[in-house]
Amino acid sequence: MEELKKTSEIIVNNKDNLGLKEIFMLVNPLSGSREGEAYTILPEDSYEYEMDDGTQIRLSITNLLEKDSVESTIKQISATVKTRFDKNPEDINSVVILLCGGDGTFMNMAQELKNNGIDINHLRFVVFPFGTANDIARSFGWGSTPSNKMLENIEAVCYEIFKAKEENFDIWEIEVLTNPDKGDIQKADGENLASIKETSMKKYMCHSFSFGSDARTGLAFERRRTRNRFCNRFMYAFEGFKNFIRFWGEPTLKIKEILKSFNRIPEVSDDKSMVIDNEEEEKEGENLIQKKDIIVATSKDVIEAPHFLVNDPISFYCLNLPDVVNGNINLWAGGRGRTGLETEEGTRVEEQKFTTVPSYNDGKLEFATFDSLLLYILNVSNSIAQEGGAFEFEFLEGDNINTFVNIDGEFYKVFNIEKIKIHKGESLCSNGHLRILSNDRNEIFR
Repeated sequence: MEELKKTSEIIVNNKDNLGLKEIFMLVNPLSGSREGEAYTILPEDSYEYEMDDGTQIRLSITNLLEKDSVESTIKQISATVKTRFDKNPEDINSVVILLCGGDGTFMNMAQELKNNGIDINHLRFVVFPFGTANDIARSFGWGSTPSNKMLENIEAVCYEIFKAKEENFDIWEIEVLTNPDKGDIQKADGENLASIKETSMKKYMCHSFSFGSDARTGLAFERRRTRNRFCNRFMYAFEGFKNFIRFWGEPTLKIKEILKSFNRIPEVSDDKSMVIDNEEEEKEGENLIQKKDIIVATSKDVIEAPHFLVNDPISFYCLNLPDVVNGNINLWAGGRGRTGLETEEGTRVEEQKFTTVPSYNDGKLEFATFDSLLLYILNVSNSIAQEGGAFEFEFLEGDNINTFVNIDGEFYKVFNIEKIKIHKGESLCSNGHLRILSNDRNEIFR
């Protein structure tokens, strides 16, 4: 890999920096095959350019593995946003956060910025393809792998970012709840699993969320990641094969062995609202008690429901972007209009057609299951639902209801799971969407 070059003189001299465009590049050098490391070994951590059209840009580079640098950068971003907004409330397009890492890096940093009091609505985001799957970067036109020009011509990178088109990107909040007394959530820490020391977890999701066998494969892969892209693909396939044959280690419980029902629940604006399981709706003073609406259940012996899951799926997917594995698999298109629903009598529901083209800014999510690793590879899935709102996965009661969870490429092992809730990410950003830049004009990133 060639070293990045500074290709123009530092000529910006603006005392207040109010006319200066700012790019804060946040790099995870361990993501993917670790190409992002090229940015962290540059001789300088700040570069300033004037482009041919007179645009003045400053690029600041931060290694996300260096805690002190990250804290300093977050303070700098906060001060920059506040100064610009105080001087000119309409100046909300001049600060860009450039993420060089996996899909999970994107959401983790957005949450960290929010936690530090930064108004996310005053920021625009770009995600470069320095992770493993890179589905977000590819979906927004920045490529599926780092191009040579991206790594060699830093000035062109800055220029193209401010020529990119702004789009809205829906964000969702995933809440994982386990038994308060017996539950645990573990995450890969090198080659080992480490508890997060909490029995519940909230994470923002922009790409996809799933639980079941695919998440177990991803977790095992994360513990064996290498620096070589092709070796990583082999390791992922190997871990998938181990999980597929089910007698290598403890078998992964299938969806019907852990899940009770998948429900539509009301959005709540405060803590005064609650959801009940029976069919009544009541008003007690100002408190509205609302029922949940079952979309699909796993067994008619456990609960009454309008529909039940077809076959015996190994994973349940929730999609904001339909593509996974670097665009090689489109789980929603893999349904081909076929539902994964059947009636109580066992008749497959065929009349329910899903015709809306998935979009990352339509306020909807797509839900699908797949029945085996082979069908996953062949891109054959079962469509469950396509709609907006708030949702809940309710799991079976009992001990050892354990599963694996994937949220934007970050993987967890969850013990004694009880519920997973999904809400629009309005606690992170206005209307539940981030402002993201899309490249549709230049081949430098493709």
